[in-house]
Amino acid sequence: MSSKSIKTSFGLSPLFIVVLALLTAIAPLATDMYLAALPAVAEDLNTTSTNASLTLSAFMVGMALGQLVVGPLSDKTGRRKPLLFGVVVCFIATVACGFSPNIELLIFARFMMGFTGSIGAVLARSIVADTTEGLATAKLMGVMMMINGFAPVLAPLFGGWVLSWGSWRDIFHVLGVVTAIMMLGVIFVIKETLPVEERYQGTALSVYSELPKVFKIRRYLGFMLTMCFAFGALFSYISGSTFVLQKILGLSETEFTIVFGVNSIGIVLFSAIATKLVGRVAQRRIVNVGVVSLLVVSSLLVVSFLVGISLVPTLVLLFLLTSSCGLIFGNASALALNEARHMAGSASAVMGTVQAMLGALAAPLVSFAGEHEYLPMGFSIFGFAVLTALVLWTTPRKDSDYSADGLSHGAPAAGH
Repeated sequence: MSSKSIKTSFGLSPLFIVVLALLTAIAPLATDMYLAALPAVAEDLNTTSTNASLTLSAFMVGMALGQLVVGPLSDKTGRRKPLLFGVVVCFIATVACGFSPNIELLIFARFMMGFTGSIGAVLARSIVADTTEGLATAKLMGVMMMINGFAPVLAPLFGGWVLSWGSWRDIFHVLGVVTAIMMLGVIFVIKETLPVEERYQGTALSVYSELPKVFKIRRYLGFMLTMCFAFGALFSYISGSTFVLQKILGLSETEFTIVFGVNSIGIVLFSAIATKLVGRVAQRRIVNVGVVSLLVVSSLLVVSFLVGISLVPTLVLLFLLTSSCGLIFGNASALALNEARHMAGSASAVMGTVQAMLGALAAPLVSFAGEHEYLPMGFSIFGFAVLTALVLWTTPRKDSDYSADGLSHGAPAAGH
C-alpha cells in the first residue's frame, strides 16, 4: 500500500499523505477561491445575485449527498474504484464550470463538482482508518489537518490573484489544474487499502442499511459531534467575519484577507502542536483543552460584543477561536474513526455530512439580523461551543482515554 520512498514516523510515505490532504482540501479551495467572483458571475451570465449564490449551495448539497452515497458503498466495493470515479468526474465537472454558457448549467456543474469532490474527502478519511490505528490515526489526521489548514489561507489569495488578470472562468481553469493533479495522485499513489476479506459481505444496496448502526456507537457519536459542533463554531466565524470585520469594524478587503490568513494559520499551528503532543499527552485530554479554550473564548467574545465591539479584542479572540479548533479537529476525528473502523466508510460519510449540514446551518444563523449586526455571530459561536462541550463531556470514557499511549493503565483520579 505504501511505496518504497522515505516513510514518515508512522509508516506512510509523505507523498501518500499529501495526496490524502489534497483530496480533503477540494471543498475550501472550491469555495474560498470562488467567493469573490460571485458578483462577476451574476453580471456575466445576466442573472441575479441569488441565482449566483445557488452555485455555492449546489456545491454544498453535492458535498453532503456524495459522502452519504459513496462512503457506505466503499465499505462494499473498496476505496480505489469509487475514488478513481470521483476524481475523474470531478475534473470533468470543474472544466464544465469554466465553460458554462448559462447559470443553469453552472449550478448543475457545481453540484456535480461537489458530489464527486466529496468522494475524495470521505474516502481520504476512510483510508486513514484503513491504514492506521490508535495514535497513528491521530497523528495522520493531525498532519492532514495541518496541510489542509493552508487551503483557506491560500484560496482567497489565489482567487483574488486570478481575478486581477482574468475572469471568474479562469478560477475554474486553475481549479481544473488542481483536480488534474489530484486525479494523477490517486492514479499513481493511492492503492487499494481495504482488503476483500475485510469488506462488507452483503449486497451493494444492503450496505446502506448499515448506515444507521454508526449512530448506535455511543463513543463514535460523541467524538464525531465534538468535531462537527466545533466546526459549526468555526463556520459561524467564517460566515460572519466578512460583515463584522469589514462592514462594522471597517477593515479594508486587503486587511480582511490578512486577518483571515493569520487566523487560518492559528488552525495550522495548533494542529501541528496537537499532532506533536500525540503519544505524550492523551488524545482526549488534548481535545478537552481545545474545547475548554473554545468555550472560554466564545464566552469572552459574547461579553465583548455586549459591552461594545472593538477591533483589537475581537481580532485576538477570533485568533484564539481558530487555534482552539486546531486542537480539536484532528484528535476528535481520529477518536471517532477509531471507534468505528469496522465500517469506516459509513462513519466517515456521517461525519462529513453532519459537518456540511452544520456549516450550512451556521450561515443563516449569523446573518438573519442583517449585515450590520454582530451579536448573531457571537451567539452562534457560543452556542456551538456549548454543544461541543456538552457532547464531549457526556461521551462515555475508557481508561485508555487518559493514557498517552492509548492503552489502559487504570482510571484517572479526576477530571476529563
